[in-house]
Amino acid sequence: MNFKYVRSFERSRISVEFTRANTFNSYRILEEPIAVMGLKGFLPLCLFICSSAFIFSVVQNNVTSPFIDEIFHLRQCQKYCQYKFQEWDNKITTPPGLYAIAFIWANLMKCFGTAGAKLDEVCQQYWVLRSVNLLGGTLVIPWIAWQLQKNSALFRQNYWPVNIAAIPLLFPYYFIFYTDVWSTILSISCVLVALTRTSRPLLLSTASAFVGLVSLTLRQTNILWAGFAMCLIIEKEEAKEGRNNGRGINLIQFALSALKQWKICCPFAIILALFAVFIKANGGITLGDSENHVITIHLAQVLYSSLFIASLTWPTWLSTDHLKNYLKYTITGNQFKNLIGTMASFYLIKYIIDHYSIAHPFLLADNRHITFYLWKRVFSIKNSFYLMVPVYHFSIWTIITTLLNSKGLTPVTVFVYLAVSCLGLIPSPLFEPRYYIIPLVIFRIFACPTDKKLLGFTFQRHLLEFIWQMYINFILMALFLLREFEWESEPGKIQRIIW
Repeated sequence: MNFKYVRSFERSRISVEFTRANTFNSYRILEEPIAVMGLKGFLPLCLFICSSAFIFSVVQNNVTSPFIDEIFHLRQCQKYCQYKFQEWDNKITTPPGLYAIAFIWANLMKCFGTAGAKLDEVCQQYWVLRSVNLLGGTLVIPWIAWQLQKNSALFRQNYWPVNIAAIPLLFPYYFIFYTDVWSTILSISCVLVALTRTSRPLLLSTASAFVGLVSLTLRQTNILWAGFAMCLIIEKEEAKEGRNNGRGINLIQFALSALKQWKICCPFAIILALFAVFIKANGGITLGDSENHVITIHLAQVLYSSLFIASLTWPTWLSTDHLKNYLKYTITGNQFKNLIGTMASFYLIKYIIDHYSIAHPFLLADNRHITFYLWKRVFSIKNSFYLMVPVYHFSIWTIITTLLNSKGLTPVTVFVYLAVSCLGLIPSPLFEPRYYIIPLVIFRIFACPTDKKLLGFTFQRHLLEFIWQMYINFILMALFLLREFEWESEPGKIQRIIW
């Protein structure tokens, strides 16, 4: 027997079996996410990732200099890449979490030898630092959304993971170096941990509080969403005891439940205490440039936010029955007695518009933001206020009723969601859609799409939502890339438009 040929045959057989095993394992890697989200959800995700990668390459070829606030973020991160951790730019108002994440990412890029030889040289390339947001938006956010579905059957029918990642308020920031992407990731991760199934609630609470603490390194107001996560854990423990089956809002009972479960609250109380120490030591919540970020009472922010949330999610809730229910609630309900409450609500909204709308100097002066044009052509026109009152009322009603009909929230946690959203929005004087991102994402995670008909037609709601989101996203990016102009004060420097 020729042992040479035997050994050759054996090596070939082993190689074929190894290849088959790897192919099989590759299919197994894809099998679980496809099973959870469905093939119809997995294919749009692949399309989303490919289109995002293409847009990223176009942006990097065209936007070769820092864009608006990027000049502060890129410069600060480059200081970190030079190991100058003690140097800080006072124009930056948020903590340094993004720079720490990008510092780690740049080191990984350097190790793989794809960007340069030295860390400082790697960070001088803007696309390297920007790509950390692309990674977060196209891979991490869908993964977190998938994990939520995997951990709870309640969320399996609520959304496609791609539709969480494709939210238009978030999408443009996948291609530039801003804090919003990773701030959102850590905030919803805090909620993800809180919703994880376990028989050890104290361990769960500690883990969720830790993620909440890390999220504070990206944005200070994330402390509010850590509090929301704590309430979810408390309500989940109450559900195990069968004590939160009622549909009423009993805040006193909830407070008593929190006291009974004080061990669960302790980790969150610790991060709240640490946050209070930070505010005391810093002299306020804002880091740097505090003159342009003074805390105010800007109640109109809640109205703007409700309008954005309702407008961007209409494929999930809009139906003929929804419109009929709104008319019944506002006009014909309770033998037309509801009309009195509706008129009182309209007057309250009008009063907020008249007395608590703030035109920040940045809003009036910076035509690189879509809000500049919205304010100039819609919100600043006196007559439009009267036209917008019923729109705001309908948007708020839609958000509340949609969440109350969801299976993942109780009336108490819906109330907490609304309170947390308001506390995060009202103190800010600047009309800025980026502040609405986390309330929108949390709403979309818990909102269950309706199965009712719209104008006599039945739609695949997730697909309709995906088409609507990508339509807006492509318009936003076309506007960003194609609408170029210059300021007289900065000749030769190209300006662009973003949210």
